[in-house]
Amino acid sequence: MNLFKIINKNAFPKLEEVSASKRIEIFNDIVTPTLNNIGLEKWDGKYTWNNDFNDNGIKHVVRYQVFKSFNGSFSYGNCFSFIPTTSNNGKKLTNHKTDKSTTLHLWERLDG
Repeated sequence: MNLFKIINKNAFPKLEEVSASKRIEIFNDIVTPTLNNIGLEKWDGKYTWNNDFNDNGIKHVVRYQVFKSFNGSFSYGNCFSFIPTTSNNGKKLTNHKTDKSTTLHLWERLDG
């Protein structure tokens, strides 16, 4: 007996994915105030929260990664002002010293 033939998409009620605008509204109402309380006072208006670089050139970052379907996951970690990254072809170096260019150099993804 093939379990996948028994349980198909018709066996579940139709679920609607949360739209990007609704997701951002939820982040604005719930996630942003919570992260502000722990010092991540800058939000890009979408999926990244961070603070300013400290004296050692380290910025703390939380990012939400959208996956296919209904999935997504938060990651947290650090962005370093002194570590550039390369483009896919390796011809361009990018420094991450501005809020717009903030990235995660060292991170952990939360289960979810």
